[in-house]
Amino acid sequence: MEGTTPLITALQYKHPHIAARLLAADPPPDLTARVPVDGASALFVASGEGYTDLVREMLRLGAPPDLPNKHGATPLSHAALRGHLPVLRLLLSAGARADGAAEGASAALAPLHAAVSREGRLRGRGLAEAVAALLAAGAPSDALALGGASERGEVAAVRLLLAAAEPGIANQPGGRSGATALMKGCAAGSAEDEVVAALLDGGASVNATAGAAMSGATALYLAAQYGHAHICRLLLQRGAWATLLLRRGAWVDAPIAELHVTPLFVAAERGAVDALEAVGSLRSSL
Repeated sequence: MEGTTPLITALQYKHPHIAARLLAADPPPDLTARVPVDGASALFVASGEGYTDLVREMLRLGAPPDLPNKHGATPLSHAALRGHLPVLRLLLSAGARADGAAEGASAALAPLHAAVSREGRLRGRGLAEAVAALLAAGAPSDALALGGASERGEVAAVRLLLAAAEPGIANQPGGRSGATALMKGCAAGSAEDEVVAALLDGGASVNATAGAAMSGATALYLAAQYGHAHICRLLLQRGAWATLLLRRGAWVDAPIAELHVTPLFVAAERGAVDALEAVGSLRSSL
């Protein structure tokens, strides 16, 4: 591969035994070298592949722990995304920055955001341990991270992020859509009661509305739209409104002509009407 090094090539083609021999050479290879096409260093590639021993040796030899690729992803964010918890811990112990993406890079490339993203490979306890380690190392708990964990139904990670965040995080939009973590959790294919309950207990407003990109949808509207009857039931028990519309900044009773854009109508359409009936909302709204 033009412009690369033997070490990076060995790692990219998944030959860790060859990479180990190259690292043992005297003098050792240049660990600041990067692939011209994407800017990946040897440490970046090894971190993404989960080669713990090779990462340890590169760090011992002085590899820069925060050297990003051309997109701004660092070895730490790559390890977090690919689900390599031992490598993540090694990089943190070597001083890798956990507090954000490389300068000028998208916030989504920050290690914490990478770990909780849809593409992140860590699950359950492993993800919670990664989130805890990153928070302890200075990663900020923000709405984008909380939304990612909520969307994936990761209740332990959600609780850690809520505990580490400033008050009000549960009502901050996490992304361009204007959706809060509660809305993302309610719309997720694997919507979890515990996640929704944790967010509500953490201060999430049950009747908050998303931005224009989501037509001002509420958590209940989204839960109904995706057919999550159990989430509809929980939201209604917590005070969600089933037949109200937001108009000019105030909630009003929906006229008959506009009932098709209320959570009640969507619930009936999607088969979640049983959740509304469970708390009497259906009968009282007709």
